[in-house]
Amino acid sequence: MRTLKNNTGFYFDFPSVINEVLSNDFSKTFDKNFIPATNIAKLDEQYIIELVIPGFSKEEIKLNVENGKLIVSSEFEEEKEEATKKFNVKEFTKKTFSRTFTLPKNEINEDQISAKYTNGILTISLPKLEKAKEKEPKLITIS
Repeated sequence: MRTLKNNTGFYFDFPSVINEVLSNDFSKTFDKNFIPATNIAKLDEQYIIELVIPGFSKEEIKLNVENGKLIVSSEFEEEKEEATKKFNVKEFTKKTFSRTFTLPKNEINEDQISAKYTNGILTISLPKLEKAKEKEPKLITIS
């Protein structure tokens, strides 16, 4: 067993890393426990939520708003069978995730929410209601 040190000073067990990546258990763990990495930005006019969800098509992603919550989810199952003269291979693929975000009360224009999926990143735009937008500071003169 060989231990390597990378340029950050972190030691890792090289065979264990390879075994983890190549094992079937790694893919099963990924499918069961997948939680997309998320960025959230609060801008003057809107909120932006970005989720990293590679390996999905936009048709497999479900996005809905209910009871003040934004729910992003997917459940996709695929069955592939390959037969040759010497063996049969049957593979199942299941990709699932669900992420729920509580929306700020009386701040989001739910009718104007939009989403775009590009290169594995889902970008959701949540426009603010007119009354919730931050206004420029106003100087009031004293008479």
